Amino acid sequence: MDDKISAVKRLQFKDISEETKQRVVEEVNSLTKLDSNFVIKYEDSYLESNHLYIQMQFYSQSLRTVLKDKPIVFGRQPDEPMNVFEYFTSCEIFKELLECVEYLHESDPPVIHRNLKPENILIDPNFTSNRCVKVCDFGLATDHNTSKQTVSSFVHSVCGTVGYIAPEILLGKQYDHKSDIYSLSIIGEELFGIDLQDWKLIEAKKLSFKKCIQSIYGTLLEMMSTPFWRQRPECREVLAKHNEWHCDWLLHIWTMNRYNALYVTNDDMVYGLGNNSEGCLGFGHNRPIISPELIPELCQQNIQYFVNGSNFVIAVNGVNQIYGFGSNTCGQLARNTDTYYCNQKPDIIAYFYDKSIVQISCGSHHTLALTCDGRVYAWGDHECGQIGCGNNCYETGIVYTPFELQFGDNYKIQSVYCYNDWSFAITTDGQVFSWGQNECHRLGHSNTKTDTV
Repeated sequence: MDDKISAVKRLQFKDISEETKQRVVEEVNSLTKLDSNFVIKYEDSYLESNHLYIQMQFYSQSLRTVLKDKPIVFGRQPDEPMNVFEYFTSCEIFKELLECVEYLHESDPPVIHRNLKPENILIDPNFTSNRCVKVCDFGLATDHNTSKQTVSSFVHSVCGTVGYIAPEILLGKQYDHKSDIYSLSIIGEELFGIDLQDWKLIEAKKLSFKKCIQSIYGTLLEMMSTPFWRQRPECREVLAKHNEWHCDWLLHIWTMNRYNALYVTNDDMVYGLGNNSEGCLGFGHNRPIISPELIPELCQQNIQYFVNGSNFVIAVNGVNQIYGFGSNTCGQLARNTDTYYCNQKPDIIAYFYDKSIVQISCGSHHTLALTCDGRVYAWGDHECGQIGCGNNCYETGIVYTPFELQFGDNYKIQSVYCYNDWSFAITTDGQVFSWGQNECHRLGHSNTKTDTV
């Protein structure tokens, strides 16, 4: 036995034949073949008396929880519009949800969910495969056989949850997989805080992403498309217009492990969000930041990108100034640890004032910087030889001042890569250098000895 927790759903059969029971069991068993990146993984099922038991993955949070907590996390009052961060988050969730339903509709045979609602959309806290949204509860789902569409009473039975059911189902009329599209539009209303009955509210909002709001408004109306349900778009068609309703062009995001994120807006403002361990978000303290806050020292500095290690960050602006902030326990901010154990606000690393940096890579506690003329500088923890300075700094095992690496034969380096405790460099003619922790032959050398050069 392991410690894995599963959920079990119980379905009761009422007044149906054994043949129908078996058909339902077969359909449930077919759901085990669905890709768990998009749906909750069905692990097992079994019949007992007049009940069908379905064992599946367990997740404690649903989209309903997100809808409840989202305004609180982003500090929004009920009568206030979303800020760009909340809208971005809503777009990401909606995009993933569309991808989940697209997967169902384009399966072979296609699957109609028939009961899409926030409670049946679960959140994976581990972001498996870089996704957090999964669809669950296929108790009302069915294969959509287009050849039998007009005669199948199963496909045309009334089912679902009031408030999310498409009108054609409520009226007992013919329907197909586009009934799910209607349900998605209702969920979209809640997710984006939009009242599709009141266009004036959209027009009145003065936001930098107003065009995105207008686009998602029109998209949701098209998805609702009542009573002409055949005119509703497919999920893939809504996703194809992603650039119109998403605001990712307004917001560039760098994720720092699973616990922190940095945002740069198109008006050159920088925000941070996360657990802020050892001051790695640059706020001057190490308290958690539960909603995006401005980092004044980085605003209007034309920040081009961030690179991070374990609880420290290197930022590079448009004129090649390099900022460091967060943990400096191993000199990873290019400062003496006696003076700067943690540098919790962004500060420029002055060593690179006269050098043009084209690439930076960070390991857990060390950094490599590549200049435009192919030179490589390294600093930080050298315990496993990952700096590449040989035995020159083994007395302390820490390199505080950036150290220029020598590759011999006048090799010019075109790219560098740091990992936990080891490093790589690739020359302009395709030669590869590696150094540091060589356990399991990770450096590609013939022995497992740690290489310091």
